[in-house]
Formats: sequence, structure tokens, C-alpha cells
Amino acid sequence: PRSRGLGDVYKRQLLHHSERLFAEEALLREQFEERSELRSGKVAFGMIPTLAPYLLPLLLGEFRSRYPGIEIEVGENRTPDLIRRIADGEIEFAILSDVTKDDLRRYGLQSRLLFEEPLLLALPVRHQWAHRDRDPKPSELTTEELIHLSDGHCLRDQTLKACQLQQSKEGLQCDQLETALAMVAANLGMAVIPKLAVRNSLPDKIIIRSFKKPVPTRKIFLLKKKGAKLSKPADQLASILVSDAWQG
Repeated sequence: PRSRGLGDVYKRQLLHHSERLFAEEALLREQFEERSELRSGKVAFGMIPTLAPYLLPLLLGEFRSRYPGIEIEVGENRTPDLIRRIADGEIEFAILSDVTKDDLRRYGLQSRLLFEEPLLLALPVRHQWAHRDRDPKPSELTTEELIHLSDGHCLRDQTLKACQLQQSKEGLQCDQLETALAMVAANLGMAVIPKLAVRNSLPDKIIIRSFKKPVPTRKIFLLKKKGAKLSKPADQLASILVSDAWQG
């Protein structure tokens, strides 16, 4: 009976040892496969135009230095086009600022909040608000002075909402944020811009002012197919977005 008991102990120890070896082997295999995926492969994703010029250099610079063998394909599109491209499987995910619950349900998508970005006011240097003591309120802006982005840009809708304005044909409209800033510099009006835009060099003759609290913001989301798992390269790229390394 004693030898039988010792045999049971040895069997349990052997079984435990075998299970541990199998687990270590599985972990090593997974780590090897993950390294292989990150040495080569491709990431296809999209981003809205009011984010791409400011966020992409920060995002891709760090990613390329870590994973130089990964091919990157990025599309710069407005929100409706990005939603369609995800639904059609053309891209794995998109970084955007505005998507409705109806769109999430209709196309089988899910979103993840990445960060919230303050909106600022770009003024001509000679504007009466440029150097006054108090910060402007969004409700003080008028459609006549405001330089709008054209229809389809979520920043346009967010600006109108923050400033409590109705859509109007008054004022100037353009298709690119950089064009709006150039017109501000030419003393043709003022523009609401995201904080990331200030990281780039701005045209001369522009003053950037914060709004009076509560400061209007826009939320930045990662959008992908519901239930779909991102590839290893895409997951690593997305993880850089939630780090604090680029924010400031």
C-alpha cells in the first residue's frame, strides 16, 4: 500500500510537470508566431482628414521604428467612406471622431474611445479678440466670421454644435483645415481647430486662443468590425494611440 501511494504521488508530479511543459511550449510557439507576424505583414487602416496630417507622423514614426518590416496602407477619407471601407473589409480599422449608434448597428461595427481633444480658436493676429484678457465663448462666434469646412467633415458639425449655430451659407467654406488656417492668416475670418493642429507649424499672423470653460472637445474613436480581432500589427499600431507618448 505504501508503494502504491508513492506511485500515485509520482504520477501526479509527472502529470503536473508534463502540463507545465506543454503550457511553456504553447507560450513559446505563440511568442514565436507573434514575432513572425510583426517582422512582416501589412496593416490597412483609415483616418479622417482633420486628424491625418497631425496624428499620422506621430503614430507611424514610432511604429516604423519598432516594426520596419510591416507594410502600411493608410487611407485618408471622411467618416461615411471609412465606415463603408471597414464594412467591406478593405481596411481593418479607422480613426475618426464621430460615428452614430445607428451606423454601428447598421454596419455591425464597434468603437473604442481613444482620447478626447480640446477645440481651439484660430484668430487673425489683428482681430479684436486676439489679445483681450478673457477667453472667448463658443456662443460668441457668428456664421459671418466663421470659416467652415465643407459638408461631410465631422469637425464642421462639431463646430456648429459647440457654437450653437445653424448651418448657413454665410461665411467662407473650404475642404481642408490647412486652407482654413491660411484664410485666417489672411484676415478673412476665424476657425475652430483641434488641438493636434497646433503641434504643426502654423501660418504667420495667427493667434490661438482657448475657449472659456467648459472647453468644447471632440472625441476620437477607433472603429472596427464588431467581434473581429485585429491582426498583430494592427493591434500594436492601435496600442500606440492609447499611450501618452504623443499627447501633450
